[in-house]
This record gives sequence, C-alpha cells and structure tokens, in this order.
Amino acid sequence: MKVCYVGAVASMLTTLVCGYSFSEIKSIAKENTGQTVDEENRIYGGSDATIGDYPYIASLRFGPVTLHYDVKVEYDDITFCGGTLIAPQWILTSATCSLYANESPVRVSLGSGLGSGSSEGEQIDVVEKFRHPNYTSQGAAFANDLALYKLATPSTQEPAKLSAANGSDVGVGTKAIVLGWGKTKDANASSQLQAAQVEIMSSDKCTTEVDYGNSVVLDNMLCAGGKNGQSPCTGDSGGPLVSNGVVVGIASLVDDEGCGTKPAIFMPLTGSFDYINEILNGGSSGNFTGDFGYTPPSQVAPAPTPTIPAETIPPDYEEDYDDDYDDDYDEN
Repeated sequence: MKVCYVGAVASMLTTLVCGYSFSEIKSIAKENTGQTVDEENRIYGGSDATIGDYPYIASLRFGPVTLHYDVKVEYDDITFCGGTLIAPQWILTSATCSLYANESPVRVSLGSGLGSGSSEGEQIDVVEKFRHPNYTSQGAAFANDLALYKLATPSTQEPAKLSAANGSDVGVGTKAIVLGWGKTKDANASSQLQAAQVEIMSSDKCTTEVDYGNSVVLDNMLCAGGKNGQSPCTGDSGGPLVSNGVVVGIASLVDDEGCGTKPAIFMPLTGSFDYINEILNGGSSGNFTGDFGYTPPSQVAPAPTPTIPAETIPPDYEEDYDDDYDDDYDEN
C-alpha cells in the first residue's frame, strides 16, 4: 500500500520521470468498480465536467521552468494540482501543493476544462503564495493543509461559495462532488476536467478502511469516496469538494493504490475562515513563502536606451598602427 498526498508526491515524481501524457487509449475496466471502459479511463468513475457548472475550478500549472531531481524535465503549462477561486484575485489550494512551487513560477488557468493549453479561458500568473503557518508534513498534517495564491490580476470568473462556518452542510452521509484532472487507471492525467460523486463518511470509518501510516486523521477531517469506483486520485490534490453548490473541503490525501476503492481525506474549510479572511484582507500572520520572482508586466522597468560607444582603435591595433606610422615616417 502506498499512501500519498493527492497529486503532490507520487504524481510529481512520476511526472518528472515520464511526463504527463494525455492518452486516449481505452483500458479494460476494473472489475470491482462496475464502470464501463469509457468511464474507467477517467477520474475513477467520474465523467467529463462542464466548466460552466464550476467556473471557480482552477488548474495550477508550472510556468516555463526546469526542475532538477533524478532527471531534467522541462515543465510548461501542465496541471500539477487543482484549486478554487474564492475571490477575484485569490486561489485556495492545499499546502502540500505549494511545496512543489517554492522556487517555480506558477500559472493558473480558469474558465477552461482543459488540463493543458491556453486556447480557452484565462491564464493568470501567481505573484504571492501563503501556506498555513501550522501546516506540517508529519503527524496531524491534514488539519492545516491549505494555502492561498494571489493572482497578478483579478479573474473574471465567478468565485466559489464556501461552506457554513459551523460545518452544518457537511454531515456524514452528505453527497458531494470531487473535481480534478488527476490520474486515471492507466496512470495518466486527464486532459479534461472530471467530476465524480462521493459520499462523506466519518473519520473513524475512514481510518478503519485505509492505513495512513504515521499521519493522523483528526475527527474534524472530511473523508469521502471509494464507493462504486468513484474517488479522487493522484493529481487531484488541492481541488474542491463541492456539496449542494458550495465548496466544503480541499482534496488532501489518498491511498494511491486504492483509487476508486478506498476513501480519500479532505481538508475541511470549517475552522479556517479566520485565517483565510486575514490573508485576503492583507494580514501578515500567514506563512509567506515567496513571490516566485515574478513581476507583473505593468511593473517591469523599461529597458535602458542602449548607448553606442564611440569608435575606438583596439590597443593591439593602435600599437601596430603607431609602429607602422613611425617606420613610414623614418623612411621619408
């Protein structure tokens, strides 16, 4: 059994070696999912989603950059995580996703159901990133697995509606939708946004079905998916969990070998609104982790006017010229 953050660890390492490929080859449907061959090549039981139904869904992509691990791979315009537009200039995603963008430029695609390409929607650069100050990759990490990305310019898409502060809209048994461009059974990312229906279950039931190793699943975590072959998988991290039209959680952790059969963990928004509001209002308690070295075009200083140097005689040439001149002078 291999447990991974949804899309942050296993997906990134796999992609670094192989690169994302958007294969359309149909594979044999997994017997215990009950899905057709066409359905099986999607987000484990999901189906193509209409972007107009989820205008706030964001595709987080690396800008043109070379990452150095065991191999050198050029990344450009490829979805590595999902996110949610919660204000015209702010994206909510998982803190785990932000770990892979510490030194990399990030671009956000909005208004498009495609996992790559810029022919549709908006492509906006990220200028600042804030990771929850209490996030940790060990122990009870999921309690604070969220991050905020500030966009260079406001998006024209409609921001998401967020869950009730008291969590009254995310009880056990609640039906929800998970969205993303994550891994399908053939180990490739989906080229088209996928949506799958899942059911929220108790954290106790979740921990009895999946061994999360040293990670602690707290009582207030959301647990969903795994029934009827429907669940998020590697590559869906940071994407929204939507119930009755409102975003109630963020995809955080999944058993990579149990996609479609075992539940995933979601970071609930309940208890995080004070932090989110503070950052959106210019607060400073957030863990500011960088500006990606990006400067919006309007702030780029104009290039200096080039100065054309006066014509000069190279030193060696000048010395030879003087000697020749002296010789000519002596001969005369």
